[in-house]
Amino acid sequence: MKILYVEDSPDQVAHLERIAHHLGHELVVATTGEQGYSLAQEQPDLVLLDINLPDTNGLDLARRLRAEHPIMPIVAITADVYLYDEVQALQAGCTAFISKPYSVETIKALFARFSQ
Repeated sequence: MKILYVEDSPDQVAHLERIAHHLGHELVVATTGEQGYSLAQEQPDLVLLDINLPDTNGLDLARRLRAEHPIMPIVAITADVYLYDEVQALQAGCTAFISKPYSVETIKALFARFSQ
């Protein structure tokens, strides 16, 4: 499965990279919303989207992607669960929502859900 991870934290990227590669998935990384938007045009199987990005709000990017790619799975990932809760992410067009820190088991289940 090809996964696009839009995340500006090198530590978060490295952590998810280890999990994805261990499970046999390809992880493509974008560190800005604009870079993520461009890479999403390549139709990844799953988009993992941080909400707090340096150049945009991840929910705005989710709305933009959802308008152009109605069936693309988009999962919001954020540590700011008080600011951006699951309802807001779903209203923005996200398929699912995960809060940081997340467990390896949560990511495994997420990948399994969207690799079918």
